[in-house]
Amino acid sequence: MRIMVTGAQGQLGQEVIRQFQLQHKIYGYNSKDLDVTDIVSVYECMNSIKPDIIVNCAAYNSVDDAELNPHVAKNVNVIGPKNIAEVSQHLDAVMVHFSSDFVFDGEAKVPYKENDPTRPINIYGQTKLDGEQHVKHLCEKHIIIRTAWLYGSPRKNFFNSIIEQARKQKTISVVEDQVGNPTYLPDLVMQLVRIIDQEVYGLYHCSGNGYSSKYEFAKRILSLMKLKAEAIPVRTNDYPIKARRPKFSALSNSLLESCVSHKMPYWEDSLFDYVNKINC
Repeated sequence: MRIMVTGAQGQLGQEVIRQFQLQHKIYGYNSKDLDVTDIVSVYECMNSIKPDIIVNCAAYNSVDDAELNPHVAKNVNVIGPKNIAEVSQHLDAVMVHFSSDFVFDGEAKVPYKENDPTRPINIYGQTKLDGEQHVKHLCEKHIIIRTAWLYGSPRKNFFNSIIEQARKQKTISVVEDQVGNPTYLPDLVMQLVRIIDQEVYGLYHCSGNGYSSKYEFAKRILSLMKLKAEAIPVRTNDYPIKARRPKFSALSNSLLESCVSHKMPYWEDSLFDYVNKINC
């Protein structure tokens, strides 16, 4: 198949390309190659390739900066997916779009399911939700995946940030009142492979099974990496952040697992495997 990937230089785009390139023809584009907010450019690019599948990994992921630059976040997270969805429908292509646990308000007590009410509490979450809606309504053959707390790449992410700080400092302050699903990138993309192979279109949650606070996640990283720095629990309000964060944004994988008959690994197992891999 011919597969087009936007956001090809980000950690998610790179993993998509890595896993798909052995069996498919891949066309990767970053923001310099293709402006997804320009419908004419999107049409010309996609029409020249005529992809069977387009995987949209392009996103504005800076949660705090989105509060200061809402127009930029909207362009990338809303207008971009809208443009791609319109052209995908025109070309009868499958569109894969990644969304976020931040579409929820974080007030739940159990992991969120796909049909739970969405109530974003920051601009980033609202733009991700608005992008979802465009994809859902404009492209018949769509796959929307909500995920969270990605790691497993050399690029910027929570895992790498903790490692970097631990090598410079004796103590690290980590929030203890934000709970979610640490998600290993290869696990996520492997589930995407199964979704595409089985042609189960729709909206799905896909993240590491089980959930953790960021503080617990950091402690586990430090322990497995055998780093001497100590994680110190702090509250979200102790940080001078611009955007509110959901306190509990864990996602339930039950719908997707019933569709593809394969469970996502538990986050602790995947973290253990990843640390062993990078330490080999």
